Amino acid sequence: MSVPLQDPAPTLTVRDLHLTLAGRVILTATHLTLAPGELVHLRGENGAGKTTLLRALAGELPCQGVVQLQGHAPGSRPARARTAFISTEPALLDDLTVHENLQFMAAAWNSPHIPILNLAHAFGLAPWLDAWPTELSRGTRQKVALSLALGLGLPLTLLDEPFSTLDTASRDVLRDALQARLHAGGSILLTTHGADLMGLPSRALEISQGSCALPCRRHEGRTDLGAAPLAAGARCQSNLGDLEVVGGAADGAVPGRGRADRPGQRVADRARSTGRARRHGAGGAGRRVVGLGGAGAAPGAGPEHG
Repeated sequence: MSVPLQDPAPTLTVRDLHLTLAGRVILTATHLTLAPGELVHLRGENGAGKTTLLRALAGELPCQGVVQLQGHAPGSRPARARTAFISTEPALLDDLTVHENLQFMAAAWNSPHIPILNLAHAFGLAPWLDAWPTELSRGTRQKVALSLALGLGLPLTLLDEPFSTLDTASRDVLRDALQARLHAGGSILLTTHGADLMGLPSRALEISQGSCALPCRRHEGRTDLGAAPLAAGARCQSNLGDLEVVGGAADGAVPGRGRADRPGQRVADRARSTGRARRHGAGGAGRRVVGLGGAGAAPGAGPEHG
């Protein structure tokens, strides 16, 4: 007697997520399920709440509802140990060289250093390994952050506009790295323009005021859209499969770029305590480390939150 195959347990489950900042409703009735080996692409207008949602899932912003990362709440130590988050403004430890940043973060996550270094070489970072982060352009810093996030091989990867500062060759490297993570069973949630994902299997979710944009067909690198009004939290069918409607953001929602706290301070302090950190110029430790493991702290740092 044959036993039917069961779908693997989801990496990320979000049910009825609500988020309010400074008394303003940012996200409401947000639902999302992300399976192993799945890439979900968040779409929506500027200010719709895409970045805010990523930060909430990474544990950087408090939210209400059910959010479970392999059974753990965002911001908890187990969740941080399973999550890589890269924002639109990637930051590194300025007291460590690029190579030392890669080594330190691999050690903090108890992960092999070689996959991270191999990805850094694929991004063309070899000439910059002995440089300080303050000497890097924004695009080069992005490559370092992506090498860390994808090289660690964590179950969940959250990326906010990862293609935005990359050149053409680096975009190809990133697509290959995303494909490799999917093949390895990793789950990816990102924001980007649809054309950047050509060739990658993905599912789209629209964040809007209760409006669902149905992807109708893909042709020569272009995605044609048709709009269909639906209530937030509903489901609709398209020729690409289920498309979930993510709850809309209130007018005037902020993208969540500002950071009041600096949890990366804990990582920087730990780096200094190892004797490997060095001062350089006007920079220095205390800046927010690349947002791996949610709020940017090492998975063992900070208090447990459930």
